[in-house]
Amino acid sequence: MTSPLKINTNGEKVGKHPEEISTSEFETLGHQKEPTLKIIRKYCMDCCCHQSSEVSKCVSDDCPLWPYRMGTNPFRTIKSVSENQLIALQEGRRQHE
Repeated sequence: MTSPLKINTNGEKVGKHPEEISTSEFETLGHQKEPTLKIIRKYCMDCCCHQSSEVSKCVSDDCPLWPYRMGTNPFRTIKSVSENQLIALQEGRRQHE
């Protein structure tokens, strides 16, 4: 495996751009594919000493991750589902069982 670091023009070690690293290299480094909101939640838990009650009480509203700290996107709009759509979804699930 190649190193996730490279040397810049000043001779300093810097991290490679993620597009320069293969999926298998990420996995070798201990990273795995996860939904972004779960990653943010894990970061917030780490920041709050793994105390979920502290995450919910967080007052660092200047943190760019603060709106997402509970593992949800508050800017996501909820789509309404009609009765016909709900029936079609249920029928589709039954067919795949």
